[in-house]
Amino acid sequence: MKAYYYYKRYENKPMVTHCFLIVYDTDGYATYARGTAVCSYNDIPCKQTGRAIALGRAVKAYKNMRDSISEFPCGSKSHPYLHRFYKGRYKPDFLKEIEKKILKKHMSLAQ
Repeated sequence: MKAYYYYKRYENKPMVTHCFLIVYDTDGYATYARGTAVCSYNDIPCKQTGRAIALGRAVKAYKNMRDSISEFPCGSKSHPYLHRFYKGRYKPDFLKEIEKKILKKHMSLAQ
């Protein structure tokens, strides 16, 4: 199991942390999941906390083999950029460019 982290910044603060998790089974096939942690404007962004939350959500999506959406969508007061988001995605249909690069690099190292 290997976890990669990347961030989105708003107003020079790391407000969104993503964890891209790659897990290999015994046959060598890769399965991946994404976890997301979002800070509200009332939070003080902490890299360690964001990574822990994002990793936990990615692991949960992988173990449950399903997506999870935020129970309480962010309102405009707590975060103006995200109103509803996936906390965890299992095998996301759409990979972000950075995730494609990570997966390509990781696959070449695994061979």
